[in-house]
Amino acid sequence: MITVGFGLGANAIESHGLLWYEDGEWQAEPYPQAPMAISEQRGKQLQDSPYCSGNVTAIHQKDEYAAVVYALGLGTHPGQEVHLLKRTSNGWTVAWAPTYPDWSELWDARVDMTDDISAFTVHRSDMKKIRNA
Repeated sequence: MITVGFGLGANAIESHGLLWYEDGEWQAEPYPQAPMAISEQRGKQLQDSPYCSGNVTAIHQKDEYAAVVYALGLGTHPGQEVHLLKRTSNGWTVAWAPTYPDWSELWDARVDMTDDISAFTVHRSDMKKIRNA
């Protein structure tokens, strides 16, 4: 599977799409929307954040699941997170996406995936320490 960005501007990607090869043909669809409960919570948490756009940095696929590493924010301290996608007969769906107590938890985060998609490690800097340095 690969991703593609549409509507590329100077500092933002308007949308993403998924492309994959299956049964001898290329398939495509828009990047799936998270379920409403996750979207609403994330919208509240990120509304005052500097994270208004981002891009996919890596995809790790195993069977019908894909762990997508997504970097939010295009500045000097983007925050990476993982979305778990699941392939169904209707296409890809978001099976899991992280939530945060506050957007600053995502600030300067970097994801390291293991060889398998069952685990990953998030490394992050303390925003207050870097800003006060």
